[in-house]
Amino acid sequence: MSVYGLAGPGGSLPTFLDWIKREADDVQSQHDFFELIVSALREPDLARRIAALYDDYRELTLEMAGVSEPVKSNEGSPLQVSDERRRELAAIGSVLVAIEDGIGLQAALDPNFDVDGALAMVETMIGDALARLKDDD
Repeated sequence: MSVYGLAGPGGSLPTFLDWIKREADDVQSQHDFFELIVSALREPDLARRIAALYDDYRELTLEMAGVSEPVKSNEGSPLQVSDERRRELAAIGSVLVAIEDGIGLQAALDPNFDVDGALAMVETMIGDALARLKDDD
């Protein structure tokens, strides 16, 4: 499943968690992804290209989780976003991507890995931070 179809207005933590579950269940996709990552660690040009993709991926993940940098006010005028807010969004985006990658890797390595238990803990740990970021919008 493409992350692009899940990003945008209406994203939420349950949408993000459901996507992680589907990704973790696709073991072959996880194997392919992590083989690519190992190659990137050995090939600087590929590493730069994947790092650039991760920039976009973090933004999409924030949108999917229902938290992103607002572009326009309710009146349609461009919004100024503080550097602090930008850093906070970048940090939570990085954490969300790390969670998705980590759960996917563990599921690919261990068919008995408790994906649902891990996702329940993600909801507990991340839910408050995402709610606070949404309230700040």
